[in-house]
Amino acid sequence: NGYSNNDDDLGSGVTVYGEGSEANLRRCVVHSNKGGGVLIHSGAKGALQHCQVSMNHAGFEFGDVDVDTSSEAVLDHCEIKGNGEHGREQYRVLAVQQQAKLTLRNCTVRCQASSFGTGIEVQRGASLDVSHSKIHGCTGSGMLLRDEDTKATIHHSVLEDNDLHGLEVQAGSITVDAQTHVANNKRHNIYISGTNGECQTNIDFGGVAPIFKRGPKKK
Repeated sequence: NGYSNNDDDLGSGVTVYGEGSEANLRRCVVHSNKGGGVLIHSGAKGALQHCQVSMNHAGFEFGDVDVDTSSEAVLDHCEIKGNGEHGREQYRVLAVQQQAKLTLRNCTVRCQASSFGTGIEVQRGASLDVSHSKIHGCTGSGMLLRDEDTKATIHHSVLEDNDLHGLEVQAGSITVDAQTHVANNKRHNIYISGTNGECQTNIDFGGVAPIFKRGPKKK
């Protein structure tokens, strides 16, 4: 069991950095760190099991959990909740970027930022696999894909009660299975805009309300 509370404005509560670095956290609490909660960066590997990561004061580029730059992480039975300290817009609870890979299993994600707080953001060649998880109560979208070379798979999960969209795809590839429930999001349950490039969708409507809003593709 562990507890982290870091007053450093730049340091994360837990940092795993560099190729060959690896960390396993089990039944830990990472809370109220001013530079983010957990940072896994530059080819590192990390695993969190039965952990609580919450209310970490991350900036624009980071989240309560940030998997970055060719790193890999697995989160299992974790609770991740962010508040977007300092009122920063476009805050994200989970950030996956720069060819990183994140697997999320049996987790809950919630973002209580003052505005446009995203649950999970995937960008810059990153990939995400979500199963048996719930993403809800975000002030922005529950999940956001930003770039053409990003991809995500969602199965047996719930995206609901988010203030913007349940799932937002600006570009990239998304697969959603019939056992995933996407509903009761305030703007759209699924918003495929194509504003950042080509979108590839494979969505089974078994548990998804068929609400799409297509905007112009980037030229």
